[in-house]
Amino acid sequence: MACYSQIPRQCGPVISPGGYDMSLLTSPAPPSLLYIVVNASSAAERRALVCVPAKGGTTSFFTWLYEALSRRPWAFRDAPWPHEIKSARWRAVLGTTTQVARFSYVPIQKRRKVLADPATVRFALLREPLERAVSAFYSKIACEDESHQIHDVPDHKPIIRTLLRQAPTTARSLSAGSRPPSEYKVESRPPSEASSRNDSVPCLTAEDWSNALEEALNRTSAVDLHFMPQVECCGLRKVGYHHIVPLSDSEQGLSRLATHLGVLPAAFPHRHGVKDKPPSFPADIQRRVASVYSDDVRLLRFHTG
Repeated sequence: MACYSQIPRQCGPVISPGGYDMSLLTSPAPPSLLYIVVNASSAAERRALVCVPAKGGTTSFFTWLYEALSRRPWAFRDAPWPHEIKSARWRAVLGTTTQVARFSYVPIQKRRKVLADPATVRFALLREPLERAVSAFYSKIACEDESHQIHDVPDHKPIIRTLLRQAPTTARSLSAGSRPPSEYKVESRPPSEASSRNDSVPCLTAEDWSNALEEALNRTSAVDLHFMPQVECCGLRKVGYHHIVPLSDSEQGLSRLATHLGVLPAAFPHRHGVKDKPPSFPADIQRRVASVYSDDVRLLRFHTG
């Protein structure tokens, strides 16, 4: 795994670059893997497989890709969002010679050709695992921050409901600070001190979230994509990637992708990080989250000091 300490990182963690596990041809492909084709069915055709996990810069990446392929900025401020690649907004600029699709939707026979073709270069845009986990918690799970705001409110209820269903033991012993969906509420629990404006929005404390996540991942790998380890999102044990691109320092890797696709690179629209988000987790929760994502930490070898 010493290759991950090199810059740029250019090797797969288990399978050599360009290799793949044959199970990819019979089982679902990694859920965050994209298939991109430019100038299809011509001598100038370029193909790439690109993995961008949820909470790993997806909105920024799809905004970047849209601009790189269309040479126009993403000028919309409402749904459908940039990562909704089946929307009319994407169809309007892709035309018939450019394709952006989830690899899991690619037919099995075509997958075989794509994976076996050395002209298909593979990129993975990956985020420091613990930073990604904290970002996902604040975005999809957490209660009010210091300004009494809850982020991504529509996502809270379905994501928390699924997580608690996958972690039944934790669901039966939530702390008073959490506000689970109604089917998990315990009437005898003391009321939360949260503001009345937001008390209808389900949320979990960091402790309850980390306990539930640990239990869920011990039971199944099919957790919500925002919390699924990048090892699973990108199939790092099944796909050999030619280029591992750290989200925190992505300019060179994205430039390589643009060059490979034969397009001009766009500016990456957003700096990602949670270092300035209060409050920091207590040491025991940090250790639990690090344990949950131990495979990501071990394989990706980001600096976590």
